[in-house]
Amino acid sequence: MLATNGDIIKIKDDWAIYGMMSSEVYIVGFKNDKLVALPKHRKEASGLDVDDDSDYDIIGNIKENKNLIPSEYTEDEINNIKIAE
Repeated sequence: MLATNGDIIKIKDDWAIYGMMSSEVYIVGFKNDKLVALPKHRKEASGLDVDDDSDYDIIGNIKENKNLIPSEYTEDEINNIKIAE
């Protein structure tokens, strides 16, 4: 299942394929009109493509699973993500 706006995803645990991003958790949102896993550290980065669901697992969403949101995201960033009701 493909991730959508407001989902929280975890990159698969495979260092050989994903390197430093292996097992990292991200919020999915729009950046530059494209749905991506929003960058956590280099905020100017374009984000990670989420068009291949074999790269990640959806572990929750920002509305129902606030405890899963990585601390690197600011409150403003989280509040700017609009999810369907």
